[in-house]
Amino acid sequence: MTKKKILFVIPTLQSGGSERVFTTIAHQIDPSVFDITFMVLDGRDAFFSIHSPHIKFMDLQTPKVTKAFWAIRAWIKKEQPNIVFSTLSHLNIILAMGRFFLAAKNARFIARESSVMSLNNQYQNPTWLFNFLTRQFYNNFDTIICQSRDMHDDFVHHFDISEQKLSIINNPIDAVEIEKKINVALSSRTGDAPQQTPFFRFVTVGRLTKSKGIDRLLRVLHRLDAAFVFDIVGDGQEMDNLKALADNLGIKEKVRFHGALDNPFPLVAQADVFLFGSHHEGFPNVLIEAGACGTPVVSFDCKGGINEIIEQGENGFMVAHNDFFAFEKALRVSLEVPFDRQKIKQRTQERFGMVQIIKKYENIFLG
Repeated sequence: MTKKKILFVIPTLQSGGSERVFTTIAHQIDPSVFDITFMVLDGRDAFFSIHSPHIKFMDLQTPKVTKAFWAIRAWIKKEQPNIVFSTLSHLNIILAMGRFFLAAKNARFIARESSVMSLNNQYQNPTWLFNFLTRQFYNNFDTIICQSRDMHDDFVHHFDISEQKLSIINNPIDAVEIEKKINVALSSRTGDAPQQTPFFRFVTVGRLTKSKGIDRLLRVLHRLDAAFVFDIVGDGQEMDNLKALADNLGIKEKVRFHGALDNPFPLVAQADVFLFGSHHEGFPNVLIEAGACGTPVVSFDCKGGINEIIEQGENGFMVAHNDFFAFEKALRVSLEVPFDRQKIKQRTQERFGMVQIIKKYENIFLG
């Protein structure tokens, strides 16, 4: 059987949920069915890597998406892939605009989006231009993969994208690999087993940007009259502002900034509660990763699949957007509820397990 030739294209391999999922899909689809080339526009400061011998890797070393267009075109013209698969809005917009100049004779163009576009575009400058380009050109894709129902509905109602072009596929979770990373980290420790701590452990993982709303989490914890430690895993331009806010709120000694970690899962697994403050998402990997660790979540409601992940009272609580009092109350309740952590792990695997999610991607590629 002739393999389907597929080109994966992504701007960078820096730390982020989209980068994690995109590299995971490339490594997990069947190499006996797909001839895979993985192209990164700018491979500097890579957090993720391509390590499969079945994947051909290319680094264009071009930080600007617009300049990379001609290198992408040259490769497509020469190799004539069956599928061009891209992710992240800036790159997707450029490929959608230039699709008919890319010299692809029979290729299907498939985009994976990473956020609710109408909300994400509010952070772009100018917002009206990104809204116009999305509405004008996204229908040039053959298929757009949405991570959540919220994302799907946003494309239909805000950008007039044909529903026939939209497919919802949640992000996958590699529960076995996460469990392995937790066990390796714990087994590497020396000395006696840790004693029961007289304080609560909270954790969050994500890029330190304004849209992640970590400042909201600090403001809630400032109100909590209990001993706690809050571990923040991730890097970003808001690092200094968040440290200053923790200092101003008088909780500096209770907040620990770890930067980006290759293995955050031991911290997540040991936490009493995973805290999530985002203003908008696509489909947050960190929440299903928390579920794979058996850790309950308290989150603000926001567009982007939160309500598709959190089962109220079963794996955590979701409260109204920006309702700080409700968040604090949910946090207090979560510290008293005897969550079944093994059941949280099991449900996460049943709903977002790697095998069934990758099969959905393969069906799209083969369709």
